[in-house]
Amino acid sequence: MKFNTNIPKPCSEDIAQEHCSGELTLSYFLRFNLKPTDLRLVGETNNCSGRVEVKYGDTWGTVCDDDWDLKDVQVVCRQLLCGEAVSAKLEFGGGSGVIWLNKVKCRGTETHLWDCQHEPLGKNDCEHKEDAGGAPPPDVRLMDGGRACEGRVEVFYNEEWGTVCDDYWDLNDAVVVCRQLGCGDALLAPTFAHFGEGAGKIVLDDVSCTGEESALNMCASRQWGSSNCNHKEDASVVCSGRTLISPCSGRLEVFHQSVCEANFDQMAAEVVCRELKCGAPKQFGGGMFGRGSDSVLLRKVQCVGDETQIINCISPNSTADSCTRRNHVGIVCVPYRLVNGSNSCSGRVEFYYNGQWGTVCDHYWDLQDANVFCNQIGCGYAIKAPGQARFGEGHGEIWRDNLQCEGNEADLTKCPVLDYGREECTHRNDAGIICSGECF
Repeated sequence: MKFNTNIPKPCSEDIAQEHCSGELTLSYFLRFNLKPTDLRLVGETNNCSGRVEVKYGDTWGTVCDDDWDLKDVQVVCRQLLCGEAVSAKLEFGGGSGVIWLNKVKCRGTETHLWDCQHEPLGKNDCEHKEDAGGAPPPDVRLMDGGRACEGRVEVFYNEEWGTVCDDYWDLNDAVVVCRQLGCGDALLAPTFAHFGEGAGKIVLDDVSCTGEESALNMCASRQWGSSNCNHKEDASVVCSGRTLISPCSGRLEVFHQSVCEANFDQMAAEVVCRELKCGAPKQFGGGMFGRGSDSVLLRKVQCVGDETQIINCISPNSTADSCTRRNHVGIVCVPYRLVNGSNSCSGRVEFYYNGQWGTVCDHYWDLQDANVFCNQIGCGYAIKAPGQARFGEGHGEIWRDNLQCEGNEADLTKCPVLDYGREECTHRNDAGIICSGECF
């Protein structure tokens, strides 16, 4: 068990203020005594849009919209498992009672809203007409394509599905749709009703995305519901569609079709894990995650190792090559690794984030955190959790964690609180680990 979380840990010059005793004790107390369920959205017919409310003790209260922006809403939507954020400027009416939080300033990567910087609990000069709100993007689907990640783009608006006009439609727009649907990279942005004409209203017209948006409704366009098009101009997308059942492990599917284990080797596994930004492969093989559908897209994968996508690997697709369901490839990618240890279960802790490897700061790094890591990579339990660059200084980013694991979490991402990209540490503070096991 961790120390009593009601007692703030002592400060040092290297530790961020929000973890110190003193004037921000209430912020610390909030962080470690609220549950994920102590957050809700109120004022709409669904659980994923509305006025933001926080429960402290037995009392629900609101959040003031001072400094409230899309990064704050991103954290709310993630905590409530509601997908990507749409807007921080939605009006859902004023609440009542206490205004618990004010001047919330999230980076957008925090696990819980109260992990963000904010004023002490209950301190504000706000009125309920300033209560903050948020919502996820509207539903988007692809219709009449040959696979799940291609087809005519349709958007749910005013309680009905409608299409998108292809005026100004290009690959940047397709990138946003593929991202929003979790369908990988955009390959094509077909126009002129490539996948057939839709029906009903044409919801969007003159869509002009930059390609950086997280949802289609965040792109510039005509007013929703206004169009000068007909259904012969319905827009479409073709996405790469590669996916695993879970983000970094599971049965490998491309265009929602299985991949045969024939010729699938270490180089192919490295391509998959790299493409998914999931680090390096730990294990792969046929039938690891059950059987997929009878449809097999890749039968004999032949990668050289430098491909950016598994679909780019040569794959003779002869029907003469049998591939039973027990041969469907499964893979476990590990976005964590140990470097410079005496064996594969000791070393400097590094993990893969945002396309690059980085180290972990040793602030608050202890045996509970190390236990989670050792178990996660199949290395038994933690013997030591050394800091101060015991296994040498790393390079690149320092992914500042301030981990507070209990020791029984499934992986480090389940521990509060992961703060990406903080810079209070130097590589002299890189965390290390020694596990009981000796093999991957």
